[in-house]
Amino acid sequence: RGLSPKPGAYTIYNKKRIKIISTKLVNKHINSKCNSAFPGTLVKYQKKIYVKTSEYYLEIDKVQPEGKNILTNIEFISGYYRDQIIFE
Repeated sequence: RGLSPKPGAYTIYNKKRIKIISTKLVNKHINSKCNSAFPGTLVKYQKKIYVKTSEYYLEIDKVQPEGKNILTNIEFISGYYRDQIIFE
């Protein structure tokens, strides 16, 4: 881990590790329903997934589920996502 040329983040979902490959900060509030989410909550909005932070959102562009290929956010939503997930 400490010697990885590309350190990164991951979360656990359904007892499997999901690596966060690519993200970008979104400097706006996406809608009032999502704005009431607690920091760390993963929300789906307009075919994209975001992590709520204290003030803004982190858009998840690409992820890699354990033992699988890298997926775009749309592919992840189609195959894995259900309502809201809280990062562990």
